[in-house]
Amino acid sequence: MHINQAGLDLIKYFEGFCADAYYCPARVLTIGYGTTGSRVKSGMKIDEKTAEQWLLEDVKKFATGVKSLVKVKLGNNQFSALVCFSYNVGLGAFSKSTMLRKLNDGDYRGAAAEFDRWVKGGGRTLPGLIRRRNAEKDLFLKPDSTVTQERKHVEPPNNVEVLADNQIQKTSAKNNFSSMNTTLYQSKPVPSDRLRIIFPTFLKLKTCSHLKLQDNQEKVAVPVGSEFPFLAYKQD
Repeated sequence: MHINQAGLDLIKYFEGFCADAYYCPARVLTIGYGTTGSRVKSGMKIDEKTAEQWLLEDVKKFATGVKSLVKVKLGNNQFSALVCFSYNVGLGAFSKSTMLRKLNDGDYRGAAAEFDRWVKGGGRTLPGLIRRRNAEKDLFLKPDSTVTQERKHVEPPNNVEVLADNQIQKTSAKNNFSSMNTTLYQSKPVPSDRLRIIFPTFLKLKTCSHLKLQDNQEKVAVPVGSEFPFLAYKQD
């Protein structure tokens, strides 16, 4: 997994580009887009191209560190937000944080709330850090554009009737049963494919009473790790 463009843009925006080496509010010698470490010397000057190259090199190290520390599944936005956060506070601080402990316990919402605590530099609460943490938390909580699907092939029974795109289709036992956007009916359920939720999200579910489908009025919070089977229905 790699940091996405949204995460990289957050780092560049909040770090800002500085051609001259300077001391940040935490009294750490810094240059470019927040680059620190032994290669940064007092009085040093670099151009923007060099700063971007150093940023990408540094981000790879932080991405590797986050991967090694986090033991639960992450969406790409979650991962990118954590890389951005660690780039600012350091992997050492992240490794000892309550945020990481809650995350590895599966408490994604609790981990997200921890962003709000990391807003001090040099012993003072800094408005810039408040804005950064809010942006990182928003990215962490933002659903990715797609939900990954875990597929499991199951041979359907003979004469399964599937109602799809307003047409009745006959599906034989020899065909792969993989239609995702279908309304299925008959009487006896047969398990087929399934979806696994890999980031905190909300779904508007449909409930079925006999052959009548009804939309819920409110969205339902779905915890990470939840799985939803897709069912075919076998005729009696």
